[in-house]
Amino acid sequence: MTYAFEKLYADLVTDDGTVCIVYLTWTEILGLRQATAGYELYTPDGKREVVHARRAPARPDLDSGAWTVRLDVPGGPFELCHSARSGAWAPVGGPTSLSWSVKTARADVEARWLGDEPRALRGRGYADWVTLHRVTRRLGLRRVNWGRAHVGEATIIWNCIESQSGEVWSCALSTDGARRDESRDLELGGPGPGRVPRGLELGDGRVLHDGPALDRERVPSATLRGLVKLVNPPVTETRWVSRARLGGGLETGWALHEHVRFGKDGGVA
Repeated sequence: MTYAFEKLYADLVTDDGTVCIVYLTWTEILGLRQATAGYELYTPDGKREVVHARRAPARPDLDSGAWTVRLDVPGGPFELCHSARSGAWAPVGGPTSLSWSVKTARADVEARWLGDEPRALRGRGYADWVTLHRVTRRLGLRRVNWGRAHVGEATIIWNCIESQSGEVWSCALSTDGARRDESRDLELGGPGPGRVPRGLELGDGRVLHDGPALDRERVPSATLRGLVKLVNPPVTETRWVSRARLGGGLETGWALHEHVRFGKDGGVA
């Protein structure tokens, strides 16, 4: 089966813990190409809003220092304006047929609603890019633990991928000003069974989403849900936003992190 999948993920977290995430995806299967776009908004009162764009915009120039994603959504245009402060990272290795790279480790980000009731959110953000060259069912994934944390001027990003055969690939990046350190030194920590970089402490926070990763809110089309079930195994995610601290220091920030399960423990609503 001819298959390719690409995804841009870009987020921001405000000082009060509001989370906004933008997705752009491109899927090609059997010569047919489908593009989708939208954003998800999670507010401190526990509300979750999933909004789909009427059409997907062109891919922004992710190698530039600043870029904007503009979405045509109900209620008027929406923009995510991304200004990088710490740049790209492409860790070596990882599962075959899966590529994950960080486009911006740390950014100043603004989300703007430009319709009849203009408003804006400002915070610190991050962006990455995922490419698949094989349908997810054939990747042999069991679990993925991913996260990023901004504390003061420091940023930590991590990813841990476990296969059905028990193989584990993990990596972490720490940046603080001009310093950039890569490691594979992860340990159990924080809520859930996930692993985090050594020295990162995750505390109070809240669950943003717990359930099928490809639920009816994210995939409202029955036809598209059928395609999702064709190329993906059952997938379940738990996503958190948690208070983060480094090395027992007093300064805190926010970590956005998730635990994704593939196979019999997952599901498509």
